[in-house]
Amino acid sequence: LHSFLVSYAETPALLNLQITEGRHTADAIQLSPGQVNHPLLQQHAQTAAITLQKIKGVRKRMFGIHFQLDGLLIHDDILYCRLRIENHSPISYDINGIRFFIRDRQKVRRTATQEIEVPSLATQNFSEKIPGGTGRTMVFAFHKLTLPWNQYLTIQLSEKNGGRHLALRISNHTITKATFLQERSIPFNQP
Repeated sequence: LHSFLVSYAETPALLNLQITEGRHTADAIQLSPGQVNHPLLQQHAQTAAITLQKIKGVRKRMFGIHFQLDGLLIHDDILYCRLRIENHSPISYDINGIRFFIRDRQKVRRTATQEIEVPSLATQNFSEKIPGGTGRTMVFAFHKLTLPWNQYLTIQLSEKNGGRHLALRISNHTITKATFLQERSIPFNQP
């Protein structure tokens, strides 16, 4: 949504304005950068949820919960992070939250460490409860990011009123292995 200030003139110098993407002419309106098309973002997140491209090796298993990074895809400077959570225990897993933040690598004792939370632009297939014996694939969208050698991305999964908390540690090497998201026309109501 963009707002424009318009003032009346009996004889305007310019009568028609073109709102186009990518062209910068004298009569074109330039929109502020960084705007995200949310319906298109949701459609790409849905495509990322069902694509076959996978990342292996980034996972954590504790207390019957399997938490893994299933895929990293990129499209138009948006990074889509696909996570798979499986509950192999008979007790349902109530998700308190999934947090993404950048953390400094452990150095010497008594040094300050920094955590920077990475806000999500969109979420696809998020569920607050995973019953026993089931699993769920979720997709989170972020602005692109790369990390220096002394930092890593942490994805933290915490249980509501419980102690089964898991965290994934993702290096820049893994992030740079992200694959291109192939565009497809998928209806919005497809599961």
